[in-house]
Amino acid sequence: MPVSSCVTTKNVHAKEAKPASYFSHIATNANTEAAQRTTSSLKTPRDKETDHPRKQTSRLVATHHNIRDVDWLHSLNEDIAWIQGDPVQEISQQLNQNKQAGKAISELHIVAHGSNGEVKLGNTLLTKQYLEESSHLLQEWKLEAIYLWSCEAGLNTQLTTTLEECTGADVYSSKAKINREQPNISSKKETTASLEALIGREQLKNWDGNLASTQILDANFQQLDFDADNITIGPAKGSGLTSGGEILYSGVITIGGQIVDARVSVITKTTNLTIDELDKDNLVDAEDWHISPRFWNTTPGDEYVHAKITFYENGTYTGAGTGNLVTLENVVLNSYDIDGSQYQEFKNFQRYELVGSTLTDTAQADGSVRFADLSNQSTSGTADAGRVKLYYDSIDEFEIKMGTTRAAYVYFYLDFQQGPAWTGIPVVSNTPAPNFTWSTRNLSEAVANDGSFSQSSTITFNNSGTTIFAGSNGDAITHTATNVPSGLTSSVTRASATTATLTFTGNASAHASANDLNNIELEFTNSAFAAGGSVSASSITDARITNFGLTFSDPTKGVTIAQTGTTDGSGNLLTTEAGSTSTFTVV
Repeated sequence: MPVSSCVTTKNVHAKEAKPASYFSHIATNANTEAAQRTTSSLKTPRDKETDHPRKQTSRLVATHHNIRDVDWLHSLNEDIAWIQGDPVQEISQQLNQNKQAGKAISELHIVAHGSNGEVKLGNTLLTKQYLEESSHLLQEWKLEAIYLWSCEAGLNTQLTTTLEECTGADVYSSKAKINREQPNISSKKETTASLEALIGREQLKNWDGNLASTQILDANFQQLDFDADNITIGPAKGSGLTSGGEILYSGVITIGGQIVDARVSVITKTTNLTIDELDKDNLVDAEDWHISPRFWNTTPGDEYVHAKITFYENGTYTGAGTGNLVTLENVVLNSYDIDGSQYQEFKNFQRYELVGSTLTDTAQADGSVRFADLSNQSTSGTADAGRVKLYYDSIDEFEIKMGTTRAAYVYFYLDFQQGPAWTGIPVVSNTPAPNFTWSTRNLSEAVANDGSFSQSSTITFNNSGTTIFAGSNGDAITHTATNVPSGLTSSVTRASATTATLTFTGNASAHASANDLNNIELEFTNSAFAAGGSVSASSITDARITNFGLTFSDPTKGVTIAQTGTTDGSGNLLTTEAGSTSTFTVV
């Protein structure tokens, strides 16, 4: 995207004046040397020679134009560069504009999601190679300090060192997640900067997010083990849960060395239903790896629990607003013993298996599918009659609604694995809910090896009811895309009322195989569809995905050979001279 795509605003919301610097006092009498290295701008520094007040520090904040979970950005009384293309180019453009206007910038604050040393500003991964290729611009920044407000950026010493070398600025970062509980970053000089001084005490107090990015992991239909002996947060094994309650299971799966935790939380439940036991050892038909709640419904009528499961990198979730999120690909789930006028509703799965017709499957208005026992049957264990098996291409947030229409004890068993063989012959069906299917979720770099993509992905809108894509064939369809590499722009074009084509235009700035990615987020909202349709965007399975990928190729290398000798007059070699040399050139 061209440099001119940068959008810069000045936020002027009324608020208390903030300190001019972000250094915090953490010194003690036992460490006066460190105290001297730690400055506070709550008192304006004075020039040592003239004793005149020094000019207040000028700052620029740079962040992605559609960054999530950082609402406090909009209340800052600062110049903000909302990055849409190449971040170094757009920051350079803004710094030059400020300089021409007589406003020198000495501090740059980068606000970006990150994880395990990877930082993305806009749609660009900040790497040593990218910074070195942009060094001619970085050298012109003339900054005193750069603050990386991005989770675990400090783990990437190549990034922080290269940034310091190219800019000459002090670089601040953190090796931990950045949130309300851990708001500090530090430099190699051991000075510390606090997010509170940038956004204000009240904004930090009310912020329940973090600056971690989502990791994409392929579960490959392996078992997720919800062993209650591994509960680290929440009620003890066998206890109940109330509305708003949560349980954290540690180590439900390990993928490529990454241990994954799972948080089960109750969104809401109806008044007459109680979750009185969860994962109790002697619960009928329960296995250690099941999620196995028991409900007690005191009154006939539709009573239910609405819950969700989210996944995190091991040990990173400690409470609301914390944790590095994980999206799991290729997940399978069995639900057993749906009987006694019970039902369960699931969202965002792609296909399912049933044997016989004892359970009904009905799409709901919110995009979920209800599997219900309408005949008040009695089953036990993993019997076919009370079982449904579901397949998910990916899960970033799993939702389930479990309910019953009669007064009784109700048992549910969720088994995240392939499970036992069916007794009968299962019928495999696609979800009856409105959904997108993607012909591919990964594109490969064009043969030209120039960072461009000639491949495309076809999006098909299934079970759409009266809802169609907006516009006419050939028109662009509104969508949002994050984590797209610098130099590329996503484009979705209407092909028919229910099909569209996703392409990427331009040339990626960095396009070696090391730049492969699988966490591009694509989302369609109601504006992508013609008005008056029967289906809303939020109820369409896979109208939002977090795991689209791009695969790059390393440049190919060949060998050319030049050899001296006698030629035939047309340049063709006839003989080789004694003692002659041959030249091999790698291209």
